[in-house]
Amino acid sequence: MITRFILAALIGLPFAFIININFNKAISRRRRAVSNAANVFAMAGACVLFVYYYGLTYRFVIYVMLTVNLLYMSNCDIREKAVSRETIIVSVICALAALIWNKDSAWWACVASGLGFAGIFMLVSRITRGSIGSGDALIIGVIGLHLGFFHALAVIFYALLLGGVLSLILFLMKKVSRRTSLPFVPFLTAGFLVSILR
Repeated sequence: MITRFILAALIGLPFAFIININFNKAISRRRRAVSNAANVFAMAGACVLFVYYYGLTYRFVIYVMLTVNLLYMSNCDIREKAVSRETIIVSVICALAALIWNKDSAWWACVASGLGFAGIFMLVSRITRGSIGSGDALIIGVIGLHLGFFHALAVIFYALLLGGVLSLILFLMKKVSRRTSLPFVPFLTAGFLVSILR
């Protein structure tokens, strides 16, 4: 059992390196070291968590791929307040590749979930004039593509809940105003990890 956990943590390290590439630009050495260490800890911890719950199975592969994508996009969202289209395209390709291993639901259900969530949140983005960005809508679509309807719905619920609670706390502490926009992808990442623990 311990060997599996060690192996899982080691599997997470190269993925953490991929995520850290984004942080090797235009930030101080100290901040880079802290963020790189946090990414290593998050990725290795997530891999250990997935092995504990699911073993070294197809679901482990799917969840690791999604975690890498979400952590990388969270870093982009925090630093640049945007996620590049190229990153989203890579995420969609990873999600489509992951459908090969998805034995929980039919591939067409996952594709329908991804397109449905992306379409709904694109519409919300238009109606609210960008309160939820179009990039966020596409990322929610990627989550739906990976996880299917009900699991993706749980991720969105937890992300909105966590985002709302943190926004309220920061507002009460007078750290933000009503017009301050917080990056949403980190909350989607946290919502995904919380949904695994439920």
